[in-house]
Amino acid sequence: MHPFAESILSFADETGRKRIGGLVLEVKGDFCHKIRGILERHGRLGDYVEINLTDSPYRYNRSLMI
Repeated sequence: MHPFAESILSFADETGRKRIGGLVLEVKGDFCHKIRGILERHGRLGDYVEINLTDSPYRYNRSLMI
């Protein structure tokens, strides 16, 4: 997954305006940290938005099912 993510997230057209984005869903967060690093290396850190339950201004509602 890492080479694929690097390749697709580093793409930009000649103007730099058309970029490919995506949604990463995972439990641990390890891959999300790698995605953030890839975006940072390619000058796209501003495109990274993390949604979580603890330390993000963006959150989701996780309901407990019994």
